[in-house]
Amino acid sequence: MNKSIKQIDYPKLEELTPEEAREFLSSFLEITKKRWDEMIPALQNDKLKTDYKIESLEPVFLWVFERLKTVPREEDPEVPDWVRNTDSYKEGLFDFDKQSENMILGLSYYFGESFVRSFNNLYWTSGNTEQFQCNMPVIAGFKNDLELPPHNNIQAIFRRAIKDRKIDIHVSKMIKIWASDALK
Repeated sequence: MNKSIKQIDYPKLEELTPEEAREFLSSFLEITKKRWDEMIPALQNDKLKTDYKIESLEPVFLWVFERLKTVPREEDPEVPDWVRNTDSYKEGLFDFDKQSENMILGLSYYFGESFVRSFNNLYWTSGNTEQFQCNMPVIAGFKNDLELPPHNNIQAIFRRAIKDRKIDIHVSKMIKIWASDALK
């Protein structure tokens, strides 16, 4: 398969065989851990803890958020006019630049790995093929068979916070919810 995280098309994840899904998970973990390892010196230089404890997550999220940069995205002509004319659509016309995406990938590893190391019942796996997170790298073992796709959650939180600037509230709430669902 040999596709990097940025080269694979998430909607195509549903077409992966179980072996390809395992390969993608392995590649995801390798790439995101590398991105995380590259971030550690700067985080530690700024006196942030990188000890994989749940309590360390919020300050790291805030540190990354402060450094994010976006680039404009063109409107999609395939999207109906009534959608393109909404404020919500227009406000979402941006992507993260390459450096920001690399930080988000690194944070994805740290976020997921912090949960795995903090709760014995959690583990990395490929997402349930019957759910939205089909074959995505997820943390599983939560109550009610919930699965946490770290990369998707982080992108969603950051995109929302860029619009409303309430990053601390979004991150704090997300961490508390997932931590409470981790306890069986």
